[in-house]
Amino acid sequence: MTARSEQETTVTSGRDEPFVYIWSNNLVHVRRLRKDARVAQIDGDDTGGHFKVPSGLFDPLKGFRRTRRPMTDAEREAAADRLSAARQKAVLS
Repeated sequence: MTARSEQETTVTSGRDEPFVYIWSNNLVHVRRLRKDARVAQIDGDDTGGHFKVPSGLFDPLKGFRRTRRPMTDAEREAAADRLSAARQKAVLS
């Protein structure tokens, strides 16, 4: 096991590259990367590894981008009703 002060994570991203490459031997980061379905592990062992993420899903400065599942028509209508009620309440206040 690597000493805590020597654990690190490196993110490499090329401007036109389709993937962002991550190397880490920080056990917390490695555990989270292995659990995330958006991440593919290239190689590694118990103490660390190399990972790749599609560049559209990861920003090196901010981390993973949010992903939303599409709303159904019923969910969209319910959200519109809630927003309309909130706007009416704001106007009356």
